[in-house]
Amino acid sequence: MTKTKQKSEIRELTAKDIPHIAEAEVKCFPEDAWDESAIRESVLHPLSYSLVQMNNNVLSGYLISFVYAGEAHLFNIAILPKFRQRGYASELLSHWMNIITVMDARVVYLEVRHSNQAAISLYEKFGFRTVGVRTKYYSNGEDAILMTCDIPQDDDME
Repeated sequence: MTKTKQKSEIRELTAKDIPHIAEAEVKCFPEDAWDESAIRESVLHPLSYSLVQMNNNVLSGYLISFVYAGEAHLFNIAILPKFRQRGYASELLSHWMNIITVMDARVVYLEVRHSNQAAISLYEKFGFRTVGVRTKYYSNGEDAILMTCDIPQDDDME
């Protein structure tokens, strides 16, 4: 069966999306899913800039981040299992990075599971580099890889 990519809609995540994000969390991160209250607290925080990705009015992915003081912290990016391997994560991350550039973010930080090679490869494709390790960061004792990416600004080109 060939997986084909449909056109997706990316928009800001709103309070009405939170229950759907909570359901998706369990599917995407069964070991470390954020509960609905953690999602609500993060998404409704004044520093939050979070997105949902929809395909034919069906949630296919989401991204939760904070943007402030020239920095962006990517807490969570997920593509639901039935939408994976179609380029949606790249599309969502690219859209977000374009917007945070306009918001004057100059650097992005994130943590990713040491075993999540697909995500690490995606981040590297976008210019992220490994800067450290958080030992036993996840509930199962797995380490997190710390990654960062500098975002060039228009004034950097002058």
